[in-house]
Amino acid sequence: MEKNTFVEIWLNFDFGFRGDFEGLFILLDKYKAIECGSDLAYFKLSYKKDIIKQLRKEIIENVQIERTDRIFLIVKYKNKIKSGFLFGGHKRPAWEGYSMTNSDNNIFDIL
Repeated sequence: MEKNTFVEIWLNFDFGFRGDFEGLFILLDKYKAIECGSDLAYFKLSYKKDIIKQLRKEIIENVQIERTDRIFLIVKYKNKIKSGFLFGGHKRPAWEGYSMTNSDNNIFDIL
């Protein structure tokens, strides 16, 4: 018999207005997840083999995932941290373009 292993997981979700929040919330409640701010949950999960495949399968079975939905995981196991998108991917950040950038047009010749 294989021994169960526990991992710590932070799950961030971005469903927009029409996402299946109820399906995800039922699953997070089942995991006894802790709320960590807007759209972020923390929980510990037991698994035997591939935690990512197991979690992806459970979400697909319980949550209606649309093409624009995004779920990002941070997984901590034995003091190692891995992260990535389970569904969806990166999009243009809301803060893009706010900082001043150094370009040749803004450089002053002092000498």
